Amino acid sequence: YPGLYDTFSFVIGNFLVKIFSGNVMEIKHLINLIFSFSALIGLFLISKKLFNEEVAYLAVLMCLINPFFFGHMSMNPKDNIISFALIWFAYSVYMYCINFEKKRFGFLILASLFMGFGLGTRVSFFAITIPIILSAIIFLILNNKKYQNYLDFKKISFDFFVFASISFFLMIVAWPHIHNDFYLLFETIIKSIQWTSGPNLELMDGSIYETTNTPKTYFASFFLFRFPIFTLILLFALIFFLIKDIEFFISNFRNFKIQIAIIFFIILFPMILAIIFQVKLYNGIRLFLFIIPFFSLLISICFYYILKNFKKSVFIKTIFSAVIIFFLLFLQRFIYLTPYHY
Repeated sequence: YPGLYDTFSFVIGNFLVKIFSGNVMEIKHLINLIFSFSALIGLFLISKKLFNEEVAYLAVLMCLINPFFFGHMSMNPKDNIISFALIWFAYSVYMYCINFEKKRFGFLILASLFMGFGLGTRVSFFAITIPIILSAIIFLILNNKKYQNYLDFKKISFDFFVFASISFFLMIVAWPHIHNDFYLLFETIIKSIQWTSGPNLELMDGSIYETTNTPKTYFASFFLFRFPIFTLILLFALIFFLIKDIEFFISNFRNFKIQIAIIFFIILFPMILAIIFQVKLYNGIRLFLFIIPFFSLLISICFYYILKNFKKSVFIKTIFSAVIIFFLLFLQRFIYLTPYHY
């Protein structure tokens, strides 16, 4: 598999261990932690752009205290890095789209770098970016209909060439096996879709299952029985409020319907893909850690709604009370478990 992040972490780790006293593994954990916090910064920026600063702060908090994200922040050299790459790729693509006529090239380079960084960490990274890429394409096509000559074939061709070249280079630069046998790339892509690595047996809801035949209820079971209860209350409440009071969201956030649909698309698409292709699933939600920042953004929007409409009804006050109670219970366990949340 590609080893861009592993190479980067190794080089920086060995360089720093010569300057500072310490163990190289401790420094590598610190590098993982820095990338995890960088993912939170990216989450803040994109949340602020899409919604507002209050939602952005809430999203960062919700993501940080998510036990699965928090537990992997320093000890996971793969999945949190994928989260980092996806968040910053989404931000770069968004900025590329809204600055298409003026300052697009800088954001094109950023998007290419983050795509390459993700591919250089795990080849299957491209699949989880499909919702973002499709959304960007639709945005550009719709704007082309709105503004004459908005899209220029030469401009698009040049951008695609730059994007593909940088992404591909970063994917293979630290992958020596590909340098000797290029066909290994296609073999790895196929294997990454099927995801043949990992344990053969796993435990779910007290029952052992074969990972090659992962139950289709895997994600539903994991979310319902292992995610913090207060986050589930906020998620289900959000769906209710979206149906009951969509006008609040539309009046407070620009292009709200489109943005919320894209966020749901980013979360649901990889899970649906995994079910369709019968991908081996194990270790909880580790392989899908990248959805947690976007999930955190969703529940933050709900909490923002509750805070702004707290005095409107007894029902909203009840939801708020339930969230606070279960959050305090969660916080107690969160503190006791630190740092073994994963």
